[in-house]
Amino acid sequence: MRIVRMDDEFAGPDATLRRAWLVTLIAALAACAQEARSPEPRATAYSGTPPVTYPLTGDIRRVHDPSIIKEGDTYYLFSTGYSATERIPIRCSKDLRHWSRCGDVLSRIPDWALREVPGVTNLWAPDISLFNGKYHLYYSVSTFGSNRSVIALATNRTLDALSPEYGWQDEGMIIQSRIQDDWNAIDPNIVLDEGGQPWLAFGSFWGGIKLRRVDLLTGKLSTAIRNCTPSQAARVGQTCLGQSKRRSSSAAADCIISSCPLISAARARRAHTRPWWVARSR
Repeated sequence: MRIVRMDDEFAGPDATLRRAWLVTLIAALAACAQEARSPEPRATAYSGTPPVTYPLTGDIRRVHDPSIIKEGDTYYLFSTGYSATERIPIRCSKDLRHWSRCGDVLSRIPDWALREVPGVTNLWAPDISLFNGKYHLYYSVSTFGSNRSVIALATNRTLDALSPEYGWQDEGMIIQSRIQDDWNAIDPNIVLDEGGQPWLAFGSFWGGIKLRRVDLLTGKLSTAIRNCTPSQAARVGQTCLGQSKRRSSSAAADCIISSCPLISAARARRAHTRPWWVARSR
């Protein structure tokens, strides 16, 4: 049996490399030991007004996918209908505590919706927003477990049912997904950027969250074609989902929204803190 001494191990042509490796290992172990001894950072205690939990009364059961907005002194809450007779029910409250039913957005499922999504019995996930002087309510038309779906729009000048201007207008289909698509046109949500430009986020329960630019005047998807440099067009070709570079590169600065069927909101978020097409499309 041959006994090997430590000085033998660090002799020869590889001595320098072995010594460097040993020094690095010792330094790493020392750093880990120091970190283990360091106390964990403590969160700063909240010093603001404590949150208030309101006890709710009235018609407060079976309220799914709620969306709320205030007009005047009244809060209006929209939700998915629970029964086959509800067409986006509306609940009203003066104080956010006591709620009462105050109508439905639609009296029946539109005929076009029945044609586009066979088997639909209810309308889902409404989202209410106010821009361009109108209340815009986007909602889903779908059946459970399917991505043959539609996002549609209804508009109103006011939410006050006693006003002579009150009346929901069916604006029809906004965007549609088919069974061969890898995304789902459900769960719409409008976001206004710092310039007041509306964007429609939607999806999940299939191929992730998607995003489309909305025309401020019509409330429907933007079809605007604006200035587009070759470098911008190239980026469109790289970012559009499900489109060829040839088709995508013919679009303009906000073409990423108007010429592509959709983009991945997660991809845009990963690429830039503020997506380049938001900054250049106004």
